[in-house]
Amino acid sequence: MTEVNTREIVMEGLIAILEKGEYSHIVTGQILNKYIYLDKKDRAFISRLMAGTLESVYLLDDIIDRYSKVKASKLKPVIRTILRMTVYQIYFMDGVKNFAAINEAVNLAKKKGFKTLSGFVNGVLRSAARDVESYELPKTLNVRYSVPKWLADKFVTDYGYDKAVSILDGFTKQSGVTARMNLSKGKSAEEIKAALTEEDVVFEDISDKAKGALVLKEFDALSDISMLNEGYLQVQDVSAMYPVLMSGAKKDDNVIDVCAAPGGKSLHMADILDNTGHIEARDKTEYKVGLIEDNLLRADFKNISTKVWDATVPDESAFNSADIVIADVPCSGLGVLGKKPDIRYRIKEEDLTSLVTLQRDILRAVWQYVKPGGTLMYSTCTLNKAENEENVTWFTKNFPFVLENEADMVTIFPDEYCDGFFIAKLKRIK
Repeated sequence: MTEVNTREIVMEGLIAILEKGEYSHIVTGQILNKYIYLDKKDRAFISRLMAGTLESVYLLDDIIDRYSKVKASKLKPVIRTILRMTVYQIYFMDGVKNFAAINEAVNLAKKKGFKTLSGFVNGVLRSAARDVESYELPKTLNVRYSVPKWLADKFVTDYGYDKAVSILDGFTKQSGVTARMNLSKGKSAEEIKAALTEEDVVFEDISDKAKGALVLKEFDALSDISMLNEGYLQVQDVSAMYPVLMSGAKKDDNVIDVCAAPGGKSLHMADILDNTGHIEARDKTEYKVGLIEDNLLRADFKNISTKVWDATVPDESAFNSADIVIADVPCSGLGVLGKKPDIRYRIKEEDLTSLVTLQRDILRAVWQYVKPGGTLMYSTCTLNKAENEENVTWFTKNFPFVLENEADMVTIFPDEYCDGFFIAKLKRIK
């Protein structure tokens, strides 16, 4: 078998994401699946280097610009990518020898057809490595945390400086994969955890944060974990569990999940209802509904059906039929920059306005599905108040819904277990 160059794999993945606009979670998943035969240490190195570089682009460019006569933004994409990932190794990865990282970078430049620039790569990286011990992180928030300036300024404006720092810092702390135990499928929490231990999966029980939640911390590949393959575990962020946990769902409820893909909340609701009632999991396209059905096939719940339906289009057949409607709407994703770091380089400030319009179009259509006295669970994975609190204010002013208690509207800030998330539980009054 040909020897695999892990740094070359990372470089190609980063170019696909940062230079060609592909999505980080998709590219990373494809790489880890393609090279599933590599040992655990090599796969961990690929994951860490890709994620770390993606999370730190502005910071890495700031370091590069100190030592390069040509700004990082003006460099050829391959050279820029090689420098970014190597600076990350030198400055932020323990256990990596600087000379080895630099030598690999020079060789990569040559291999990719840039032999004439290999001396430049060597010079920039050697200069940067000499100053690593004296390096101090910049105080400017958008450079320090590699987010657009408008976004750092927005967090400061909306939440104050100290909270903005806490939010941005929270995106850097997440580790492990959060999963939820499907406890209605026939295995107890103890049996599920025993099966994980038998397969040498290291986990932390965080049921104190959300019922049935675990963090899977050490494993070779998710696809090898039997409890996931058999549907006793479902990968889901702790924050994403709260719309169902807060809903007050009870046995035999009828539920419509209007923007359901890939199906985590619908499956959670099926588990909470203990296979009673019914959940209709909807999304806009056959592809997205296919993602729901893939998860449903693994979990094998009998009280879920799927439907292709555009949530902005009212469905008269569903009017006044649901005890609970889950509207986890498309959003700017400003709460998930830890798990999907490329969002920070993709989202534009002007995009926020069009998203609010879309969210309100969805709410105009789907409120009618809720029975009088029923519940609408509105949620987003963003920390943008226009998409969150301001939408709730607009909605309760224009439609027959109320926020009964202050505790029914929650903002969850990112930390080692949670994405940033917003949830509002709204009751239909007539």
